[in-house]
Amino acid sequence: MLKNRPFDPNSLANFAHPDIRPPMGIGAVVWRYTVLLPLTEQKFGETNIVSIASGEDIENLRSRLAADFLPSVMGYGLRDPNDPASIEFNRNLPFLAYARPIAASDRYFDRLQQELCEAFNQGVILIERQEAFLFASSPEKPALVSTSTRPKARRK
Repeated sequence: MLKNRPFDPNSLANFAHPDIRPPMGIGAVVWRYTVLLPLTEQKFGETNIVSIASGEDIENLRSRLAADFLPSVMGYGLRDPNDPASIEFNRNLPFLAYARPIAASDRYFDRLQQELCEAFNQGVILIERQEAFLFASSPEKPALVSTSTRPKARRK
C-alpha cells in the first residue's frame, strides 16, 4: 500500500465560488452532499487496523467545508472497491454540506473526491448528492405556524 499524504484543503480553492453557497433564510432547493471520509481500514482476518485520515486531515476538511458550506456529523462505512471478494471493516466520518444546485457545486465535489482519493490512496471515496428543500422563514412571518386564534371556551 502506498503511503498517504495529508489532505490539501487548498486544492479546492479554485472551486470554492461564492455562488455554490446555499441560500439561507429563505425556502430553497439545494443539493445535499455527504462525503464519507475514511478513517481506518482492516482486512478481514487480520488484526492490523490501518489509519487513513489523520486528526489534522479531519480538522482541515471540517474547516474547509465550514468555510465553504456548513458543519458535519459522524458515521460508519464500506469495503475495499478494488477487490470485490475481500471484506474490510472501515470507519468513516460523513460530512454534510448544503450547496446551491448549480454545476459549479458538482465540480467542487468532483475535485474534493479526486483530492481525497489521491491524498489517502483510496480507490473510491463516496460522495452522495441529494436534492433537498430547506424550510426557512423571516422573523416577521414564521413558516409552518398556524395564524388561527385559540379555540373559544365552551359556554355552559
